[in-house]
Amino acid sequence: MAPESCPTTMAPTWFGPEGAPLFGWFHAPAEGGARGVVVLCPPVGLEMLIAYRTMRILADRLAGTGFGVLRFAYATTGDSAGESTEPDRVARWLASIADAVTFARDAGATRVVVVGLRLGATLAAEASRSCPPVDGLVLWDPCESGASFLREERLLFRLGVPAQQRTAHPDGVVEGPGVLYPPETVAALARLDVEALLGRADDTEADTDVVLPGVGRVLVVTRSESRARAGVQRLASADGVESFEAPGQPALFDWIRLAVPVATLDRIVGWIGGFLPDNREDIEPQTREEAVVGTTPDGRAVRERVVRLGEAGLFGIMTEVAGAGDAAMILTNAAPPACHIGPARLWVDLARTWAGLGLRVLRFDDAGIGDSPGGDDFAAPPVYSAATVRDVVVAVNSVRAAGTRDVSVTGLCAAAWACLLAAARVQVETVNALNPSVWDVRPPRYLTQLRTAELAPGVRGGRVPDRATLRSRVRGAARIGARRFLPEPLWWRLGRSGHIEAPAGMITPLALRGTRVRLLFGRREGAAFRERRGEGLISHFGPRGLLEAHEAKDIDHALMSLQARDAVTNRLSEWIATDRA
Repeated sequence: MAPESCPTTMAPTWFGPEGAPLFGWFHAPAEGGARGVVVLCPPVGLEMLIAYRTMRILADRLAGTGFGVLRFAYATTGDSAGESTEPDRVARWLASIADAVTFARDAGATRVVVVGLRLGATLAAEASRSCPPVDGLVLWDPCESGASFLREERLLFRLGVPAQQRTAHPDGVVEGPGVLYPPETVAALARLDVEALLGRADDTEADTDVVLPGVGRVLVVTRSESRARAGVQRLASADGVESFEAPGQPALFDWIRLAVPVATLDRIVGWIGGFLPDNREDIEPQTREEAVVGTTPDGRAVRERVVRLGEAGLFGIMTEVAGAGDAAMILTNAAPPACHIGPARLWVDLARTWAGLGLRVLRFDDAGIGDSPGGDDFAAPPVYSAATVRDVVVAVNSVRAAGTRDVSVTGLCAAAWACLLAAARVQVETVNALNPSVWDVRPPRYLTQLRTAELAPGVRGGRVPDRATLRSRVRGAARIGARRFLPEPLWWRLGRSGHIEAPAGMITPLALRGTRVRLLFGRREGAAFRERRGEGLISHFGPRGLLEAHEAKDIDHALMSLQARDAVTNRLSEWIATDRA
């Protein structure tokens, strides 16, 4: 049974070290006061993106039962300051947890509980040895050790990225999906172990493990689908540790299903609420919506500020330097699990780099994705819909209303589709479409419909095709087959009207109004573009500077490899340099 809920609020904030601020969100009961503060430590890498929505829902549910909640990104991750190439990353992640606990204490909380998920749980166990004391610790599906986490990362990368799109790295370097771990980080992770939370009793003859003093109560949540590793089992069975098995953990980290383990969330909320007192105390976090997150190579401060777009209040972050010009770039991701952070944090890195070129760079979340309002707790929004196109239009209009004259938009996959269609409704100077894979102005029903499904006990989310959806897929296949027989003029005309899937339907209207379109493909997406007669468009509009396409074999679809991200970064930066020359 879900705990009773009260209205809640959530406020974005930078906090922590002035020179390297962390970014987070503070959730709280709307009526004021709180029973304590819960600090949420997220996973790392791709798992952080996949679980982003689940962690936000957990924060909402905790706030709804009377707690203040801080969810945040470690240094060098998410929207926090720092680059992934910087040294001492693991030490900074651990320090970030201590900074988050300190933020909660400074807000007035006398009762603090820390909840960590996956590697976030392992980090929380390690940080508990040195950070300010906490009243409770929840280790949710913890990685047994940093070494076991890296083994999983290496395997997932090999399964998800084709061999020809992988980079050969020196010994000691591990590449995971969207993250590169240099030797120093690998060595630091190898020293992490959840059993660090355990200490042997002073009596050398004792044969039981005890939890370290100062940690308070401990809950370990393990998977029910597979046997926990020995270290996790030992921790879960230690004296003073409570534990339960959670169903649906594999579905939580399935980025196709994007399941929300509702039953697990409710049990965690119930456990925390069961031992902390009901009386509330005054909690007044000092939030700030602007911070210096870095410097340009010539020493200028790179500033970021929270912005809210349109009547719906879509969440965004604007990155700029003092004296920025009147050109802006908008970065968007319409397809979960990605959010305004971008694939493998690419949007954050690009925003802070391009700000040094004088651009104002906005990264934002569509409604129901990431940190924007809207959506359903149990189902991610459809990725191909009129709503995603509308949200890009809202972002463009908001930037123009602030006085920007030259606006460009960049999107990946479904967001590329949304950017192309939005540019037909509102004036933009350039569309950078990365790996677009759908060229239909009216996508078939199976791409636009998203239904909630019961995937496992207490797990909600996913995409389940019904009979009408299957019929739509058949019709879509027939439309694609027609491309072999239609003459070119009729093909273009039908594409523009939405009767067939053709790049002409999306690109021609933009070219006719003078909008530049730049396409950046991997091999598979480039082949799909050519199969749909895209080369004719390049011949027609390319000489006029209105259409350019670049294809590279080292670009995987989701940009999970370092090789792909480097290729995309270099090409986009070249295009921007050309525009600003």
